[in-house]
Amino acid sequence: MRQFFSTLLCAAIATFILQSMVARGETKFPSRPLQLFVGTSAGGPTDAFARTVAQQLGKQLAQPVVVVNKDGAGGLIAGAFIAHSTPDGYSLLAGSTSSSVLAPLVNPGNANFRQADLRPIALLGATPNVIFVNNDVPARTIADLLKLLKQGDKKFSYASAGVGSITNVAGELFKQKSGVDILHVPYKGGGALIQSVLSGETQIGFLTIGSVIELHRAGKLRILAVLAPQRSPIAPGIPTAEEAGIPGVSAVMNFYLMSQAKVPDSVANILRDNVNQMVKNPEFQKQAAGSQIDLYQPMSSDMVRQTFESEVEKWRAVIQKSNLQVDVVK
Repeated sequence: MRQFFSTLLCAAIATFILQSMVARGETKFPSRPLQLFVGTSAGGPTDAFARTVAQQLGKQLAQPVVVVNKDGAGGLIAGAFIAHSTPDGYSLLAGSTSSSVLAPLVNPGNANFRQADLRPIALLGATPNVIFVNNDVPARTIADLLKLLKQGDKKFSYASAGVGSITNVAGELFKQKSGVDILHVPYKGGGALIQSVLSGETQIGFLTIGSVIELHRAGKLRILAVLAPQRSPIAPGIPTAEEAGIPGVSAVMNFYLMSQAKVPDSVANILRDNVNQMVKNPEFQKQAAGSQIDLYQPMSSDMVRQTFESEVEKWRAVIQKSNLQVDVVK
């Protein structure tokens, strides 16, 4: 027991010394490679965007940024690793609405980390979710769909990429704001979700626009609305949910650069300022557009924090009202 407390004391002293040195400008940051942790497996869209960020941020900082995949529990494993990492800014998290906002909220039994254990450094970009339907559904607009749903002569169902995913909470938000009842059918990932709607196993789906826009253009399914405050640049002809008659239905996947909560302001400011320069880079802008990511304009640290906190509170209310709970991590 004595050795345990001695180890804790040494760790606390080391952290204090590090923070003091950085605050006094005695340590140049960054002086060695950084790691960017991703809460998904390699090869997916989140991982691809994280690798673009790592590549471009590494150029900006003149230090390598190495991507480390820590898949599992909807991003909770990667988030917990960063939450308990040394607060020196060398271990960063490719956070998102799904992994850093929703995962802790739908896992009330998770004791590994909470949103307060993370520091949102910068808000990189976003991609909106959309609501789409099988071609056999006789609805060309949201108004048409609501009329069908409220008739009650057929039980409709909607597909999500899993309980507690942003596609699930998007569906629940739609139900809450429109006053309709739709059966939720969870699948394991976006691919299975799409196949379910295409086959008619479910009639409605919620997913990011980049995942289904080509199927929409090919006439294989029909996107009815973009769940965002404004129309998407990649499909400007599709109205927002508010334009279609349902205000307050916004389900945007935001992408954050995050760190351990106690990273010194001086280090966080260096990271944020370099990200703000990075998003102005035409090469990075082109790569983000290829991933269907809409980049944000540079933000202050207060604006980033307020955006993150407002997301937490918004989705907390939706999740509580829907009684969503996963508890995959104890």
